[in-house]
Amino acid sequence: MPTYKLHYFNLQGRGEIIRLVFAAAGVEYEEIQYEFKDWPTVKGNFPFGKLPCLEVNGDYLPESNTIARYLSNEFGLAGKTKWDKARVDMITDALVDVTEAIFRRFQEKDEKRKAILLEEIGTKLAPECFASLEKILGANRRGRGFFVGEAFTRADLYFINTVDAVTRHYPDILNSTPMLKSLYDRVRAAPKIAEYIENRANTII
Repeated sequence: MPTYKLHYFNLQGRGEIIRLVFAAAGVEYEEIQYEFKDWPTVKGNFPFGKLPCLEVNGDYLPESNTIARYLSNEFGLAGKTKWDKARVDMITDALVDVTEAIFRRFQEKDEKRKAILLEEIGTKLAPECFASLEKILGANRRGRGFFVGEAFTRADLYFINTVDAVTRHYPDILNSTPMLKSLYDRVRAAPKIAEYIENRANTII
């Protein structure tokens, strides 16, 4: 079994989908967290100077979505067929548009620009994305299962992670997409995911 170390900051951010994949798979890993004030002194130790970064037996893999995709393939959470894997990627790529907007808002210093970004997320990006995902979910077992196949995948994990971030500001965002709301509750209630969420640190995004 490989030895996994996740290098990141003490926040959810881009590292949270990686933690969720580990939790869903029930695989142990070590997390090494950095203070923002110390980051400039260690930045050069990582490829592209970015976090999160996954260390696997001493080798480094950066980029959060690449890491989540790699681990999902390792742990059987990426879809069973090539077509299923492509659909998982399709759904997560669509959700990235929403999550990246959330990260941009978090990093924005100008309060007026922050407000504009937040409104765009809640009134355009998230509703449009979720409306499309409601149709995709409904086409698989009439929305009673998961996005792809018969078990949850990285797509479902990325979805609940995105919803968690959006509902901090728009708690009713899933009211018009009942199948997605049911999926959200179903995935979060999975024993390993529920245990992780119950015990995770209450950090920003």
